[in-house]
Amino acid sequence: MIRNSIIPLILMLFARCGSSDDGYTNPEELIVCFSVTEDYDKTVDKVEAFKSYLSETLGMKVKIYKVTNGSAVIEAMKAKKIHVGSTGAFSYIMAKSKIDIQPLVTSATVSKDTIHNYWSCIIVPKNSSIHSIEDLQEKKGELTMAWAYPTSTSGHLIPRSYLKKNGIEEDDFKEVMVSENHVASLYNCITNKVDVAAVNNVSINTYLKRGKIKKEDFRVIWKSNPIPRGSIFVSNDLDSGLTQEIRRALADLHIADPEASSKIHYNYDYQVKYIPIDDTYYDSLRLMATDVGLFDLNLN
Repeated sequence: MIRNSIIPLILMLFARCGSSDDGYTNPEELIVCFSVTEDYDKTVDKVEAFKSYLSETLGMKVKIYKVTNGSAVIEAMKAKKIHVGSTGAFSYIMAKSKIDIQPLVTSATVSKDTIHNYWSCIIVPKNSSIHSIEDLQEKKGELTMAWAYPTSTSGHLIPRSYLKKNGIEEDDFKEVMVSENHVASLYNCITNKVDVAAVNNVSINTYLKRGKIKKEDFRVIWKSNPIPRGSIFVSNDLDSGLTQEIRRALADLHIADPEASSKIHYNYDYQVKYIPIDDTYYDSLRLMATDVGLFDLNLN
């Protein structure tokens, strides 16, 4: 969560982006901001590929910033320091509740035969006496729970909603902690620093493949249905013609420049493309967030 004292530092990062109405609506340089919660150092090639492709396709200068928190993207967009943002799904719907934005695209598999690989998991350490949600319900008052960062879709919103539907509220646990990211939650769980953790399967699979963890280090007691992915979104103050050009360029990426697409989607083990979406894509998550009471979440 971003504290008020840190907000000015975030906005200083984007100080070069003009905020006058005309300069913002019809910019000479497009300012893009990615929320990167994991593998921050591994995204250099991704950023360069995205910048080069978009700059060449749009015929204009493009600057890209990386931040480690979706809230930073929201604050920068609110202050008109960026034109385009990229965050997870929950961060997007929180942003939409505060500022006038629209989603452009989300990621999807190129092949219809590829199984959707993004969902939320609730895990426990290998030596845990918890083997099911029923066990969790019975012993919840004795357990410590770890969410990922507050605006995480798969590490907070989805599992929290599921637990509520099964009669388990956040306050029912002995203690609840918020991790910096999914990997932190994963390690806190397998090292017995917490009894239960919410983590997405992408983080689990990535660290299994790297040999950083083993399947026998933890146990999955629940996994969700496939989850809507995050979006690349734009301020509605941006020129509508430019907005459509950006959407079209991103939707064409996997065909127009397969090499750039591969670098941008480096963390997938199958072909990925961007597909156009509108705000209704996130209606199910918005209803879920309202039900759980997370639209009262203070991102500042």
